[in-house]
Amino acid sequence: MRLSLPTPSTAELHRSERALYRFEICCIFYGLPELDDRCWDSWFNKLPKFELEQLSCLNDLLAHLIAPAFNDLIQHDVSWGYFGVVLITIERDALAQDFVSRGLETIHALVQAETFDQRRRILHKGDNPEDKPFGSIDFICESLQWTHSDTLMTGSPISELPTDERALVLGIPTYPDIPGDPGPLRVFELVQHDSQANKLVAQVEFRSYRRWGYVFWDEARLEKLGALTQDGLAKLTAPANPLEAYSMLEYSQLRESRARRSEIWQQGGTGWWSEDDESKVVWPEEKRGA
Repeated sequence: MRLSLPTPSTAELHRSERALYRFEICCIFYGLPELDDRCWDSWFNKLPKFELEQLSCLNDLLAHLIAPAFNDLIQHDVSWGYFGVVLITIERDALAQDFVSRGLETIHALVQAETFDQRRRILHKGDNPEDKPFGSIDFICESLQWTHSDTLMTGSPISELPTDERALVLGIPTYPDIPGDPGPLRVFELVQHDSQANKLVAQVEFRSYRRWGYVFWDEARLEKLGALTQDGLAKLTAPANPLEAYSMLEYSQLRESRARRSEIWQQGGTGWWSEDDESKVVWPEEKRGA
């Protein structure tokens, strides 16, 4: 079911902006091991669960945004073919997580890059084996997925908890006065109805909900969507997963491409390559003459 909906409200925009600020703070503290755990425990772990799920939605979206540029290099760069760099096919991909941890300014620069050379300048470290890109599994996905409640430890589904205990697990919105719209919390509680209290954020089975940013919307918009009942949720169609096509490509076409690019790299070639066009490969004599 697809509906024509109004543009985002001021409150919806504010939620998105707050999530972006929080995400950038995560990026700032990431890579500072003496600070990041303490920061997470003292601040992020105190946020209500639906606001942490907003960060998970944002992480997935950013992975979707950077994947085309990243995968363009993976498909066409000679060195990356030799290195065997694997396409980004899931949001939690280590390469994707490592890159989004660099912050919103760098992400924006990559998304705005229109050419292979522009993308290569942002992503590429060099053409030697030690320059192979390595990812990280320790950024925000891992922390969000294992976020627990300091106030209540239980393995019961939240639907089975008494009202007061459920409120403790879900947490109280940090900005109840801007405005006090119950939409995000209501839909989060509905989607997570059968989830255990210690598994409420960044869970793989709810990726389709995160693709439409379910925890960002006002109650009125969710009502119009029919998203505040179980039957209504079941009828909603999530946006297509933009990474699925890359998954098919990884297993169907890249083996021969990597083999050919490896041959070129071993002969000293670098740069852009295509099965139908090897004219842009840069050879050692061209580098010396540049």
